[in-house]
Amino acid sequence: MTRSVTNRENRVLLFIVVAPVAFNLAVVLAEFFGLGSHMFLPVIFAAGGLLLCAVSLAAAFWKSRRRYYVHVAVVSLLPTIQVYPTWTLAHGARFRAFANLVARSQGLVAAIRSYDGVHGTPPPSLQALSPAYLKSIPSTGMPAYPSYEYRVGHVSAAPNGSARANATASSRTAEYQPRWELYVSCSTGLGNFDEFFYWPEEHYPDNTPSGNIRRVRNWAYLLE
Repeated sequence: MTRSVTNRENRVLLFIVVAPVAFNLAVVLAEFFGLGSHMFLPVIFAAGGLLLCAVSLAAAFWKSRRRYYVHVAVVSLLPTIQVYPTWTLAHGARFRAFANLVARSQGLVAAIRSYDGVHGTPPPSLQALSPAYLKSIPSTGMPAYPSYEYRVGHVSAAPNGSARANATASSRTAEYQPRWELYVSCSTGLGNFDEFFYWPEEHYPDNTPSGNIRRVRNWAYLLE
């Protein structure tokens, strides 16, 4: 009976150690493969771990099981310790994924430039590129953010405008007036409206009232 209880307790301890590591690894991989942002999950795991730690410390007053509950309390702190490393790795994986998207977008960007060069004006829509310049409009290859969006001419702030449009409109001067722009809405959820965008001039402001802009190769990422 004692051995059975000990084995069960060891399995519980192993689960407490392994589960957060596995889930946090999944968060990082989801960012890398464009499956969406789940960077709030490590915080939830950490909160659960702190709660379990508090309960275990209270249960440690039960003398016959004190050693076990102290072990549970200690390992329950691991999810909290993992929050910052997970965020750092996930953040890096996210921008690696968008750097890969830049490479996949070269054909679409080249098609828009070709149309502009031939007609003297950008295409009115992405659909105007097919079939003369592209067989079909590609997807981004990122399941969470599958579609490109496109806008011709200058963008001005509007109550129903995109985050990128409203954020950059107030920063635009003669220095920031793109002929057209290609962008991908890539919200991380929870009221966030990040966007990844390309201007043919490849010249972007460093920041806007709505957030900072980070260059990713010759594209830009609005951290809203």
